[in-house]
Order: sequence, then C-alpha cells, then structure tokens
Amino acid sequence: MELEALRQALLALQSDLKTVEKAAEDIGLTKDTVRGWVERGEVKTVRVGRRVLINMLELRARCLAQVDLSFLNLEGETDR
Repeated sequence: MELEALRQALLALQSDLKTVEKAAEDIGLTKDTVRGWVERGEVKTVRVGRRVLINMLELRARCLAQVDLSFLNLEGETDR
C-alpha cells in the first residue's frame, strides 16, 4: 500500500508542474512576466531535458503575495 501512496503523491506533484507557456496561460499572466520571474529566480523550476517546468504552487503563491488585501480589514478594526 505504501508504494501506491508514493505513486499517487508523485502523480500529484507532476500534475502541478507546467511549462512557462502553460503556466502563464493558466494563471492569466504573459509568458514574458513568468519568464522574467524564472530568470530572476523568483519562481522555482525543474529542468526535464530541455524543458523548464514551473511549480504551479510556487507561482500561485508568488501571485498572491502581490495582492493587496488591506481592504479585508483582517485586524478586527471596523470602519465607522
């Protein structure tokens, strides 16, 4: 059973790796933006042969880090 669990985990990881082009398309960014982040080391990648694959979890986290959530008022203060 442990072998099957490992196989499932590997498949899950693989499905969350995408090419720069597919990652940009899926997340709604330009290929140039994603390539720039890759070149500057702001998003982790895995090289498989000649292909560079992006960890989508890392890319999503990078995008969310840039979102301004101050309007949510998470500190419990109320606007009156």
